[in-house]
Amino acid sequence: MDQILTDVCEAGDIDDFYLLNPDLERIDEIPFVDTPLHIAASAGQTQLAIEILSLKPSFGRKLNSEGLSPLHSALKKGHVETAKRLIKHDPELIRVRGRERITPLHYVAETENMDLLGEFLYACPASSKDVTIRGETALHVAVKNSKLNCVLVLLGWLQRTNNREILKLKDENGDTVLHIAVSTNQLQIVKLLIKNMKNINEKNTQGMTALDIAIGLPDEQSREMKRVLRSAGASTTSSLKKDVLLSDFLGSKETITEKFVKYDVNLRKGLSNDVRNALLVVAILIATATYQALLSPPGGVTQSDGSTTTTASSGDRPGTVVLPKKYFNPIMYTNTICFVISVGLIIFLVQTSRYSLPLQLSLVFMMLSYMISLLAIFPPGKVAAYAVISSSIVIIYARFLGSMEYVPGLRWLLGYDRLKLQRKVVLSKYAKDGFN
Repeated sequence: MDQILTDVCEAGDIDDFYLLNPDLERIDEIPFVDTPLHIAASAGQTQLAIEILSLKPSFGRKLNSEGLSPLHSALKKGHVETAKRLIKHDPELIRVRGRERITPLHYVAETENMDLLGEFLYACPASSKDVTIRGETALHVAVKNSKLNCVLVLLGWLQRTNNREILKLKDENGDTVLHIAVSTNQLQIVKLLIKNMKNINEKNTQGMTALDIAIGLPDEQSREMKRVLRSAGASTTSSLKKDVLLSDFLGSKETITEKFVKYDVNLRKGLSNDVRNALLVVAILIATATYQALLSPPGGVTQSDGSTTTTASSGDRPGTVVLPKKYFNPIMYTNTICFVISVGLIIFLVQTSRYSLPLQLSLVFMMLSYMISLLAIFPPGKVAAYAVISSSIVIIYARFLGSMEYVPGLRWLLGYDRLKLQRKVVLSKYAKDGFN
């Protein structure tokens, strides 16, 4: 780029810029170049920078010979207001990967620019998941550089936006942010992380947990670190269950539980939102009608004073049905089957998450209420009551395979690691890039 255009961009003169009438298309064809936007952003000429970005949006994603985008350049020179205006015009500039795939968010996390860190997260939430060529998120970078304030901001953001799964991400060495915090003896950050992480026993590529790393620290440093980790439930690799290898898993026999998971995933992926909503409406109507049929059975029930709408034997206890078994049994068998299937369908159709868990639990308890009511009104020889109990257990069991992650204590009951791997394997055929 010629010197006259460079001088105009550094001066920030919009009129002179238009008088020069630079060939922006030609500049854009050069792979690595200091565009007019780079120069204006580096000089803190905010108005000209926004003008150029409006004329040529692609310049916002161009890298110069140093591997920096215009936003990177503005940050490097400390022009905070210019950076704010650029991301206001195009928030996706925060995700532009510069040299070593370092994004502007990584940069502000490393330099502890608290003002911009919050602004960047708010403007482009997805940027918190971006990783460098070393597999580092912005949180990895903040912990690695001992930026406690940045860690506080990032953890607060993840907590408020319910994105704590980012804490599970590992770098090229298989280290989570907890591994890094322990290895660099950052006790305060370790305490913050274990409060927010679901699993503090993740292993890195060397097969070490955070506690294994703490044990390897000098004695005077590791004592308090080990105490904090152990009090939070941390374990060493030797005391943990051996990881399930993908090759071993694929070579093993598929269990009934894993078949349930496969069926669940395939059905979910094959349903459109319209079909899902239609099924939910029909299932709710059927569940309502069948539950009401149980509460008001045909022929009524015996009363405490012995009165009924139908003649009943003197030995019938209050609350039992008075309709002859040859009529009542088929009615209640079919009613029970419809109820169990409809409630099971509702539980299945409700997306699995920590937010849907209360609704799923309420449906399960409604099913239990149905069982108890059925036991109460059914005459001796209550086959249907046991049928609904066994059917309900199967549906509850099948459905909560997908909810175990959100229910404390259930992860180990049914081989959660294998089920999680099964879900990934089945999902891989729906994903463009393999495993999610």
